[in-house]
Amino acid sequence: MSNITLQEALLMAADAANLGHSCINDLGSLFQAIIKIADASPSTSNHLTVEMAKIGQYLADDWAYKINREREEIEALRGPH
Repeated sequence: MSNITLQEALLMAADAANLGHSCINDLGSLFQAIIKIADASPSTSNHLTVEMAKIGQYLADDWAYKINREREEIEALRGPH
């Protein structure tokens, strides 16, 4: 087991938070695309698809916000770099 410094641990945590934030943003973009496609051809099943995608987009936005807040806290702990 290797010993790492606090700064190295914070950098690793920041990298993980950045990756998580990026992935969640990509997921939100996917839900936005589903909404646009389904809205282009209105039907009962597409309406349900849109509603489900809106829920998914809301959850993705919520998680992106939470991860971003964690990332900001990690960056504050790291200090100037």
